[in-house]
Amino acid sequence: MSEGVTFYFDWEVKLIVWLQTYLPDAVLAVLSFCSVFGEEKLLIAVVGLIYWGIDKKLGIYITENMLVAATSSSMIKNTFFRRRPYFDNPDIKCLRIVKKNRDIYDAAAQGFSFPSIHSCNSVAMFTTLGRYSDKKIFKILGIVIPLIVGLSRVSMGVHYPTDVLAGWSMGIIVILVLPAVRDKIKDRRIYSLVLILLYSSGFLYCQSEDYFTGFGLMTGNLLAILFEEKYVRFETAKSWTGRIARVIGGMAIFMLLSAGLKLPFDKEFLESVSLASHIVRTLRYAIIGFTGFGLYPMLFMAVERRLGNSVK
Repeated sequence: MSEGVTFYFDWEVKLIVWLQTYLPDAVLAVLSFCSVFGEEKLLIAVVGLIYWGIDKKLGIYITENMLVAATSSSMIKNTFFRRRPYFDNPDIKCLRIVKKNRDIYDAAAQGFSFPSIHSCNSVAMFTTLGRYSDKKIFKILGIVIPLIVGLSRVSMGVHYPTDVLAGWSMGIIVILVLPAVRDKIKDRRIYSLVLILLYSSGFLYCQSEDYFTGFGLMTGNLLAILFEEKYVRFETAKSWTGRIARVIGGMAIFMLLSAGLKLPFDKEFLESVSLASHIVRTLRYAIIGFTGFGLYPMLFMAVERRLGNSVK
């Protein structure tokens, strides 16, 4: 695959080096932690809490925004192929590796730099929540968390400032445009088909793993919502005990599927950039998305009925 191209403004490199040089280690450690607000596991936990336990409609709304935003960003990444800052600037340290078990200079695994998917995800998640909620605290968090996540990505040496600006912009565009598309296309089946066909075009040129992960999750999620609306129609949990139980169960299933669906394949195949490995990755994440949003609600409904609704 292409190992990417290098382009940046001098001020971007100087800013990253300045942050890494003059920010205390404790501050850098906090900023490193703040990256989790744009990462997969935390976002899945938050979405799961909302979708399974608090407000199903809001959970669907946020998840679609987030997955469309992430997949869009991945497709743009594979258009510009911008290398990460630490790839080409020896004064910049990589303080937070994307894939810890892979070579930090493996562009397929670590992903390209422009735009920042973490920054995009934080907008798609938390800014959406702020727009949807009337509570002032969520509106504040919808601004503050994306700003902190963006600063984290720059200070960690994994993104240029312009990557972050582009990520924020992509997130804002999606949360403004996608609801209008939903309103325009009333039939959810047609809406889902349009999105799947549109974003499947990434198979023609995308090379990094983040696209196939995002597209797989988006496809699985869209199909799961159609399935849930027709066959499941679960109710959100009424107690915090029930909500937390559902999240714990959902996260356990996510981790089991993430590990279990890799078992039939050897590591070399999964890490390759072949079309077959890309299809397998897409299918793996589509199964995870469909299970989490479609099949898992059937499971916890059955369990709760068996327990006499005591966890609801």
